[in-house]
Amino acid sequence: MHGKNIKAQIIKHYQHLSDREAFVTAEMVRNAYQGFGSEYETLLGAFDKDIANLKRRVGKDRALGTYKLQARSSNYVADFLQMNFRRTDISMQVIDEVASLVEELMPDFIKEFAVYLSNDRGLASSTIWLTCMHLKGVVGRAHDNGKIQRNVFAQFHISPKCKERTFLTEEDLKKVMAHEFEDSNLAFVRDLFVFMNFTALSFVDLKELTTDNIVEVNGEKWIVGKRHKTGVPYQVKLLAVPLQIIERYRDYPKENPKSVFGEVNYWSVCKKLKPVMKECGIDKPISAHCAMDLPPWP
Repeated sequence: MHGKNIKAQIIKHYQHLSDREAFVTAEMVRNAYQGFGSEYETLLGAFDKDIANLKRRVGKDRALGTYKLQARSSNYVADFLQMNFRRTDISMQVIDEVASLVEELMPDFIKEFAVYLSNDRGLASSTIWLTCMHLKGVVGRAHDNGKIQRNVFAQFHISPKCKERTFLTEEDLKKVMAHEFEDSNLAFVRDLFVFMNFTALSFVDLKELTTDNIVEVNGEKWIVGKRHKTGVPYQVKLLAVPLQIIERYRDYPKENPKSVFGEVNYWSVCKKLKPVMKECGIDKPISAHCAMDLPPWP
């Protein structure tokens, strides 16, 4: 049955080419069937368009990290196609036509992709979920834009299975604040973490914090700015502890003199948080995000 359908598709492509071309070769028919004619968009080509669009929006309404994650997902899809299908790309037309011939194939495609991400790449469940959502999004937009007739991944669902975050108790945080570090790098990371606890700033907002954001109102100092991701204005009153931390690093050499903490890297901070907690006698998997979800301290 499938053979007859494939033959019918080949005949359709031949007739379509004959209507437009004076001379039609077997290679032209094959390329049209495989979807590599000029009118067809490829899966990785669609990814590239999404990524290019994201890149233009970085710093406006999209974060650089979002752009990098989408680019990484595209690379995973490219590797998966090469490993499992020995192809450098696949056209949207092929996806559409194969889905019409073998309805079970497309869900299997994305399921196998999820297995590849887990077994071959060793990714965490939350990362697998995000990467599959990127793939679903690209194909879904191709359907919405009329590139393919059906959204072949529409019924695919996968749980992120995210672990609940671990948080410090008030007693834990007091231990971290009171600990004397011999390593100045660990002390700096501890101070950043404590600062985020007292101000409820996200890491990216902390990274972008400058002296221009610190204003005095009725004799009290406040942080005034806009959230990096949403652009929503915020105001945070600076209490004694964060003020002390700001003062501690006021004269530290920085590339941007107005920067409160200088150039800080999220992954470097997270990596150093583990020895910070260990040295303080706290056996919990803590990241910079854990500070963001704690309320500002009174």
